[in-house]
Amino acid sequence: MPPFYIFQGKNMLQGLLNKAVPGSMHAMQASGWMTQELFVEWLRRFIAFVDLHRDPGQRVLLLLDGHKSRVTLDTAMMAKEALVDLFLFPPHTSHLLQPLDLAVFKPFKDAYRQEIKNHFVSKKKAITKYSPLSLCFLFFSFLFFSFLM
Repeated sequence: MPPFYIFQGKNMLQGLLNKAVPGSMHAMQASGWMTQELFVEWLRRFIAFVDLHRDPGQRVLLLLDGHKSRVTLDTAMMAKEALVDLFLFPPHTSHLLQPLDLAVFKPFKDAYRQEIKNHFVSKKKAITKYSPLSLCFLFFSFLFFSFLM
């Protein structure tokens, strides 16, 4: 599934997603965090994506942290109707329990920090709020086309 980027702010900068994986989704949010409304939008797109890749009637397990933005009656009903089983990790334990935090995101964060250091610091370029995105897009393009296709 293509990534869903949430940017802090109100207005999207033109061209910001030019190098993103095709089909990437984005949203602007004042704090830059997931909200109930954004999660509902993501869940709708997740269900549509899953429906393209599963047999009719096949159930899907979705692992989520227990953050309040994901735990609503509406999202539970939407998931149930779509044959998506939600498994919620206890809140504030994702760094200990979520498989992706340990197996994918930590190595990504480590590599990402090193790339920022190598690319931006060594070239003496200023790092702005949006400049590291090109590295993020490269990573997700690699991940998407290497492992998920």
